[in-house]
Amino acid sequence: MTTKPRSGPSSTTRRARVWVAVVVGCLSQATSLHGSGQAPPEPVHLAVAGGGFYSHTHATGWLAAMMDLWDTGDPGVPLANVRSMSGISGGSWFLTHIGYSEAFIEQLASNRDGWTDSAGYLGRVRNAFEGFEAFDCSVLPGGGLQDLCETVAILNPVFSVLQSAGNILDPRWQETCEAIVFEPFGMRSALQGVRLADLDARPAWAREKDFIFTTVASGWNDVLCNRYVFPISLLNQYVSSTDASAGQPFGVPMLWSGVAAGRTAPDLLPGGPLELTYFEQGMSPGDGTTVTIGRNDPSDITVLGATAASSAAGGVASSYEFYRESLGFSPQIANTLGNYLRNLSVPLRFTDSGFRTRGNVPSASYQDLAGERYLRISDGGIHDSTSVTALLHHLERNQELEGFEIILLDPSFFPLVSCAPGEVPLARSVAFLFGYSAKDPFLCLELGGTPGPSICLEDDPCSSSVPTAQIQVFEAGDWPTSEDVAWSWQGIDGPTGAQVDLRILSIPVTTIANPDFDLPAGRSGRLHVFSGSTQAQDGIPLSGANLDAYDAMYRMIRVALAQDGNEEGRQAVFDALNLAPTAPCIADFDGDGERGGADLAILLSFWGEDAPGVDVDGDGVVGGTDLATLLAFWGPCASP
Repeated sequence: MTTKPRSGPSSTTRRARVWVAVVVGCLSQATSLHGSGQAPPEPVHLAVAGGGFYSHTHATGWLAAMMDLWDTGDPGVPLANVRSMSGISGGSWFLTHIGYSEAFIEQLASNRDGWTDSAGYLGRVRNAFEGFEAFDCSVLPGGGLQDLCETVAILNPVFSVLQSAGNILDPRWQETCEAIVFEPFGMRSALQGVRLADLDARPAWAREKDFIFTTVASGWNDVLCNRYVFPISLLNQYVSSTDASAGQPFGVPMLWSGVAAGRTAPDLLPGGPLELTYFEQGMSPGDGTTVTIGRNDPSDITVLGATAASSAAGGVASSYEFYRESLGFSPQIANTLGNYLRNLSVPLRFTDSGFRTRGNVPSASYQDLAGERYLRISDGGIHDSTSVTALLHHLERNQELEGFEIILLDPSFFPLVSCAPGEVPLARSVAFLFGYSAKDPFLCLELGGTPGPSICLEDDPCSSSVPTAQIQVFEAGDWPTSEDVAWSWQGIDGPTGAQVDLRILSIPVTTIANPDFDLPAGRSGRLHVFSGSTQAQDGIPLSGANLDAYDAMYRMIRVALAQDGNEEGRQAVFDALNLAPTAPCIADFDGDGERGGADLAILLSFWGEDAPGVDVDGDGVVGGTDLATLLAFWGPCASP
């Protein structure tokens, strides 16, 4: 198979850099190695796209298959070279599970083969969702919701999911997310109060990694709360968010993070400060109160809060303007729906110790709400459902953008699109990164991404749209061709009969300037897209077919990479991870199978430097603790 020339090191060079050249004996030889420019393994970075349980299952399948390849129960083995991880929606669920939950990791280590059984994670998801198609619409309040429930059948299980987590008369996404995603294995209680920056709360393998969760400030005249005034009537309190630097009215990216020691966190607001205008029903926003959230205000919130906000795909339901401008509803219906569904986005307030999420906004005046800078945050997929943009911004902040290597785990939602003969069809979430666009300058909610400048225009974008930022980050000419397909595979899952299609792309890319994420143009790197698809693709299991599709996806990724004769697929995984196809050995820097004098020489040659791969404890500098680790493991490596 022929491939395009890499924009970074060649494939041969990258494999050579997996293990630093052998140095034998003395410090002078170590100094020679250091002066020769040889380096430890290049880091890679991981983005996990959105898509609810569909995305979560897709990502878990790939990780389980990687753990199979190294025959390990430790995800830190295949992810040894992964330095930074970003996620959104189901991708953020996945990162929370593997990065903050010992219970989930233990299950993944011990019960991968039983993952779809009743005791496994997917089995528990099935137990929770089966039968949700039947919902009694009469329990909903009036004002059109009952009619909506009875007429639009697909909403039936959505209301059931909300009801399962609490009071259907006061639906709250954060509580719902915790109940449906984190209840198995006691994770919900174990994660209460844990914050993104609590490194000691993470499993050991994850303490040296950076975690980024993508959301948006969803203030398109959002309903914050209501007050009842005499005579009894509804008086909604609103907030409107605007990117102060660009005047953008909705979908302002906000990044929440917890990074390893010595690392720089991404900006909370990579596009610049955020202005919040507070007003109440019947007022002009211009007569309200305006406050500002700073670009670098604290970006550490609770893990469960960040995860819930990152997956609040229904967050736009709190927007009065969405009902009025996009759907054409009357002011009365828009007010009623915005008030009832306001907590499908996650409330946030600023305190002396940083931001806090909470289940509801108190019934207070708009002036009081402005004093605590209340706002609503929701699914970052309103902007970029891959989370690649957030990861690129983080790499730029850490001066790692040039020569970047990013692995994107992206379940391919249909239909796939392409713009010219010879181009590989892409899921639209990925296509938007290259500038795929609709004529309408608004985001089509069904697409799950954002228009770019002007390539491959769509003639008929949908009407359910909201204004948001441009998403394109790569040059349009980088759109992949068949030469960029590193591997593809198709199989039928025996238990369900579902067809699963898998593909790995390895695409040389160059960035364009993107002010919303403070990205410069001209930085070259490589995007590895790991994709999988089935026919049933809902992020929430709206039918038994979805549950079967989740099981099939998880099983078949593992089957494909373990299959005899599938060396091409396994090699594509090894290349993307920048790892040799054997179990890594702690502090074996030269890869000779034991920790000895040559490894000591290599460590000393990088003393005092930030050298990933030699900086064993990940504190940003090669020093005494790394030397102590090498001496503690001195001798032969265990057999993989």
